[in-house]
Amino acid sequence: MHHKNACWIAACVAFLLCLDGCVIFRPTAMVRYETERDRFEVLCVMEQIRFEHDAEAAGMKSLWDQRENWLPLVLDTGFLGDLSFLRLSDRRIASMQLGASPGAEVDLPMDLSVIEIHPGEFFVNEDSGIAFHQSVGVPGKCIDAILDYLAVELSVEMNANAQRELLSDRPRKSWETVRSNMNDAFDKKSPATKNEDIQSAPDSRSPFRDESLQLLANGKLKYSRDGSTIQVSIPMSVTDQFEVIETFNHYVKLQENYLTNSHSLAAHVIRTARLSKAGGELQVEIKLDQQSDSPNFSQATSNTWIGPAPKGRPYLSQRECLSLLQKRGVPVRTDLTRQQVVSRWNEGR
Repeated sequence: MHHKNACWIAACVAFLLCLDGCVIFRPTAMVRYETERDRFEVLCVMEQIRFEHDAEAAGMKSLWDQRENWLPLVLDTGFLGDLSFLRLSDRRIASMQLGASPGAEVDLPMDLSVIEIHPGEFFVNEDSGIAFHQSVGVPGKCIDAILDYLAVELSVEMNANAQRELLSDRPRKSWETVRSNMNDAFDKKSPATKNEDIQSAPDSRSPFRDESLQLLANGKLKYSRDGSTIQVSIPMSVTDQFEVIETFNHYVKLQENYLTNSHSLAAHVIRTARLSKAGGELQVEIKLDQQSDSPNFSQATSNTWIGPAPKGRPYLSQRECLSLLQKRGVPVRTDLTRQQVVSRWNEGR
């Protein structure tokens, strides 16, 4: 069971990393935590939607028909992309990207019926182009169940990966090399871009020392939640804890301009994350309530494209995409704006 689900998670991530679909859009995800109800409200807005063929318009129609069970978790990360799912039953989901057919299915040991889905709408205007919004309400107990599930599944993967590293005879790369590669990746003059994997030569091991690898190979990830704050504990040597914190701070410094000006969910998580040393465990604390962090929360927006790069692809014009959607019978509102969508969501409607 664990191995099967862990492989499914890895397959989904690999699929997203190699996503070569024909739909592009700009995503924004916003999270509001309601203390009295112990509940997370999540709004996803996908703007400037464009595609290449009528097949994607058919996929949009499929999304429209199944939107009452669509769980959009669009992340503005620049690498995970469109992480969304179709709820098939109370305990079964399938991956489902914008404009595509449902993909891999998996059974989960938690009740998904408690997630309240607020079906969205397609709309179009000069500012947003063709857009779609959808929101969900997730009870805290569901988040706790997800965290418990991830703690088990990801611990299995962590143990296996660390064991492989311990048995490897490849040279270990240094933490200095990791940070130097970050510099190269974020250097505008470098062929690398900030959305590419930050890595050194493929024949080198991870920078973790054997003491850490032993802890990672035999330990477990621990998750806990206090309201909108989630804490993750990762087994690791004190020396490597220091190096991870230094590397994270280095990354934050490189991303300073983005983190200061962006109100995306990814930027919020990075901006509010706190890493600390705690004996044989690295403590990572993140906050999921964006309103606590951003005074301009309602103006949150994304500058990240999800999907194949716009340049060099024969994407249809907004007008052509709109025409295909309408021919497929997809309702597209012309009297709705992004600001109205966000304001309505902020008011809890």
